[in-house]
Amino acid sequence: MIVTLSSHILEIGCILASFFWSMFLPLGKYFSVDAVLKKESGPHPPDQPSYRGHFTPILESLFHPRDTSHLHISVGAIAFAIQIFVMYFTAYYHKTGVEWRETYTATWLSLQVDFFRTSFGDFLVAFPNLCKMLTWSVHLWQGWGYLLFYSPILTGPCKAFCIFGYLAMHIGFGLCLRLGQFTLITCAAVLGLIPSWIWDELAKTFTSNTSYKITYLLNNPMARRWTAILTTFSLIP
Repeated sequence: MIVTLSSHILEIGCILASFFWSMFLPLGKYFSVDAVLKKESGPHPPDQPSYRGHFTPILESLFHPRDTSHLHISVGAIAFAIQIFVMYFTAYYHKTGVEWRETYTATWLSLQVDFFRTSFGDFLVAFPNLCKMLTWSVHLWQGWGYLLFYSPILTGPCKAFCIFGYLAMHIGFGLCLRLGQFTLITCAAVLGLIPSWIWDELAKTFTSNTSYKITYLLNNPMARRWTAILTTFSLIP
């Protein structure tokens, strides 16, 4: 009961900390229900006939490689990033036991608790040497992986490698251990740090030499809604 209660307290703490700084970020500007509603009810080009409207591909219009209008910097954004990395560094700092720093048996020992172990954990516990490698990797990544996020060279690729490294780590936790909503919460928080470089690269891939227009009836609410949904959530022109 104490273990279950502690896990709920941990989940609530992660939710409150992440959501607090998220309030100061424009997370609903792209790829969201808010973006769909804004596009659906927004003004239409005055030079077009009243019965048709036009949208350009989402990546071409919002994430063009030469367009920096989608970039965002604020105190909330800085605090959001610092909060995430402080969480990882403190987790690294308090892992002082020999099972983390000398014998690297922490992963194997955690999989001995039947209450937490999943089916994949049942498979992994049979490979103690692999568990040692995973322990060393997690400890190293929690302590120093965030430095890649602030790399002055190859900034975009390094940031992407940093974020996807943390995502892979949490997905691995979720595959091996029953952690409730912790895995989903932490992955959602880390997703907020995905760099714009990724979207720029997607724009180069999917929108190069591509152009089209969607024509629909302006006086048809259903047509306007589905056009807004299509142009908001579609990554492939």
